[in-house]
Amino acid sequence: MGARGIRGTAVSLAALLAVALLLSAPVQAQTYPPKPPSIGVNDTLVRPGDKVVVSGADWCPGSTVDIFLDGKFITTADVGGDGTFSTSITVPAGTDAGPAEITVEGLDETCEETRVLGRTITVVLAATESGGSLPFTGDNVSVWMIVVAGLLVVGAGFAVAGRRREKHLRR
Repeated sequence: MGARGIRGTAVSLAALLAVALLLSAPVQAQTYPPKPPSIGVNDTLVRPGDKVVVSGADWCPGSTVDIFLDGKFITTADVGGDGTFSTSITVPAGTDAGPAEITVEGLDETCEETRVLGRTITVVLAATESGGSLPFTGDNVSVWMIVVAGLLVVGAGFAVAGRRREKHLRR
């Protein structure tokens, strides 16, 4: 094989290597350590019957997560290929007022470990649900307004009477 043959082979190999590099997909390294999963809710102050959107990120792609309210199973949600989910739950009627825990259980981003995460919401009851009306926290302004108006009328009466008396005494 002559100099031309070696040179031609070298050029061919270089061209083949360049084409292979251009057509190959870049290799992406997996982030280490993997991100821990996260969850969130769209509202933390709710009433029974209200809808709450529960969402999460960095869960096992293609898996499902279980959603609970105060330890009671509510629903499951499908995790997308990007590791996120979002679903709406309804706060059940009869849920006690006060803090309540929404928990999500599923596989983490590595699809190897089960994780349980929680968010606290506050359940409030409407006035009719609590058995009474709203508490009275102010003062009865209408009584004081009547008393002040009455004193103004009496004062004006004394002023008019005083002027008449003064006018009458000058004559």
